[in-house]
Parts: sequence; C-alpha cells; structure tokens
Amino acid sequence: TTAGRDAGIGTAVGTIIFNSSQNQLQVYANNLQWRGFSPVDPTLSSISGTLYAGQASTLTLSGLNFKQTNLQVRFIQATRSVDATVTVTPTSDTAASVAVPASVYNNVQAGDSVSISLTNSDFGVSNTVTHTTTGLPTGGTLTTSGSYRIHSFTSSGTFVVPTGTTLTNVEYLIVGGGAGGGGSQQGHQGGGGGTGGLRTSVVGATSGRGSSAETRQTINAGSYTVTVGSQGNGAGAGNRGGDGGNSTFNGITAIGGGGGGNGQNNGTARSGSDGGCGGGSGSSDQSFPDRAPGTAGQGYDGGLPTSQGSGRGGAGGGAGAQGTDPPSGGVPSGNTAGGAGLANSITGSSVTYAKGGDCQGSGGSTTEGTHGLGNGGTGGYSHGSDSSGKRGGTGIVIVRYILP
Repeated sequence: TTAGRDAGIGTAVGTIIFNSSQNQLQVYANNLQWRGFSPVDPTLSSISGTLYAGQASTLTLSGLNFKQTNLQVRFIQATRSVDATVTVTPTSDTAASVAVPASVYNNVQAGDSVSISLTNSDFGVSNTVTHTTTGLPTGGTLTTSGSYRIHSFTSSGTFVVPTGTTLTNVEYLIVGGGAGGGGSQQGHQGGGGGTGGLRTSVVGATSGRGSSAETRQTINAGSYTVTVGSQGNGAGAGNRGGDGGNSTFNGITAIGGGGGGNGQNNGTARSGSDGGCGGGSGSSDQSFPDRAPGTAGQGYDGGLPTSQGSGRGGAGGGAGAQGTDPPSGGVPSGNTAGGAGLANSITGSSVTYAKGGDCQGSGGSTTEGTHGLGNGGTGGYSHGSDSSGKRGGTGIVIVRYILP
C-alpha cells in the first residue's frame, strides 16, 4: 500500500506496490526511487478559452496525468452529430492547449453544450467536461484581415455582440454623409459640397481636421444601432446643396457635410452650410458671406471666393484639408479641387475617405460623391456641363476587433 511504502516497508530494489494515491503500480528502481509502470488515467479539471460557433479558437486544458505526448482530445455534440478527435502534445503533465477543429466550430451553434474528454498515451480515458459554444458578433458586411474581424455598414443596421462576449480595443471609422453641390446661374460657380466628418480610433490613423485617433472602445454584449449618413442632394439654380446626414455608432457621431452655396448675383443661398466639413460658398457679384465652418475633430471649412464678380466659387471642405479658395480672375477651364480626404486602413488596405466636392470649371466635369466614402458633390456651373450641383456620397461605419 502507499502507507506501507511511505513507512519504508519493502524498499528493496524490485519491490512492487500499488500506489492508491496515483492509481498505478510502482516498482522500487535501481536509483532508489519509486517508478510507475502501470497505466494512469488523466483527469480533466477545467477548460478555459472560448469555443465559437463558426470561428477557429484555442482552448486551454488543465488537469492531471496528461503525460508527455499523444494526448487525444475528443469533442462531442450529439444534437449536431459532432464527434471529432485531435491529438496534441501537452505543455506539461497538467496542461495542454488544443485548436478547436473546423469540423467542430463549423457545425455547432451558439448555446450548444460540447462534451470534451481526454485519452492520454497510456490509453487512460478522463472524465468529461462540458463547454458552452458562444456566438459571434453580427451586423453589416463581414470581412477579415489577419486576426481582425471587420464589420462594414454602408446602410443603417444593428451591430450585435452576443451574450457572454466582451470586445476590447475595438477600432472604428465613422464618416458622415457627403453634401450636395450648389446650383449656378448668371455665370457664377456653385460651391462644392462639404464631405461628412471623419472620426476614427484606428491606432496611428488621423481623425478629421488633423486630430489624433480617438480612444478605442470596450463593447459589452448587446445590440447597437448603426446609422449611416445619407447623401445630400445636389441643387438646381438658385439653391444651396443639401446637407449630408449624420453617421452614428455607440454614441459617437460623425456630422454630415454642409451643402455647397448657390452661384448667383445675390441672395442668402450663396453661402455654404456648416457641417462635419463646411460647404464651399458660391461666387457672386456681391460681398461674400462668412466661411462655412467644419467641426473640430472631424473636418475642415469650405472654400470662400476671394474676388467679387469673377464667377469663381469655393470648393467643399474635406476631412484632410480646407476647400480650395479660388484666386482672383475668371473661371478656370478645369475644376477647383475640393479639400483632401484622409486615408485609413481599417479594412486591411488603404482607402481615402471624405474628400470635399469640387467647383466645376468651364471645361470641367461634374461628379457625385462616391457612396460609402462620404465625399461631397461637385457644384454646378451655368456655362459648364451642368448648372445643377451633384449629390454627395453616403457615409460609412466600419468596426473591427480581435476576438478575445
């Protein structure tokens, strides 16, 4: 017995006992130590880590008698007809890690109870411990880049974090809807539409108006409404461009762009609207209104004409730069550029968002703001290709994280 062994009875080399504490036969060896030579059964005490439905993950196993090699880990979920075994090398006699096989995580559903047991290299079989499957966050269009899961919303929706999951260090990009360009009459340029404001918490990236990245978020289980800013309409002659809509996520708002001012001899619609980025003011024979401001931490002001009666209007503000103030002189043959946008790599590749709308020149072109980028629309020009301003682009909300 173990008690007899510990009392020093039968310690001649070759003495064999049954160690009831370790459930194995032992022999007193030449090195004057007791050595086991009968099989030992493993014990599975606990499992840490998350078993996701539809996503690879790694579990950490703790217990006893894992041995040194060829530890078999068996996963069973009878309702889904799951029965899979993988072999791993333990990190010690009491610990091992196992990557959940695809045949398991691709076939279980959130809330399923999965039974896990072990067989060690002595072919001893452990007890069974159950582990509940956790669902994955949902919403928007899902892509991946490296370890990141990325949810892109190009229309309003809901971001859902399932029960039992807390996301940390969540990064976001939120861009408001771009504004429409102003209309034109009497040979005056309509102002370019301002782009939607841009806010981001991507590490190393820049928020609008030269601001640093914001603080990454911790998001607990729950449903979160995502609003994607609408596009501002382009305006006909005599009218200011429509403002873009706000984009929101988890209490964070990127303000829609300000509409471009109407190009005309006189009238209140000559000024651009304020917004995430300000709209450019239309040109006029009269004195100019104040510059349309952007929003701190989101975007720049709109452009403002510098010469009365020249026909030149201001371009829309961008997230990366103020809308261009035209020089004095006649209307140019090409467009006056809207304020620059900002590049962001939240999706895994660099994309430039939130560029201000141009002012159309005599030989220029008109374009709508690109959807999903929040760009401003081009202002109209009555002596150019179109006297009506163009619509801005819709905004976007992108969320990314690494699963815990």
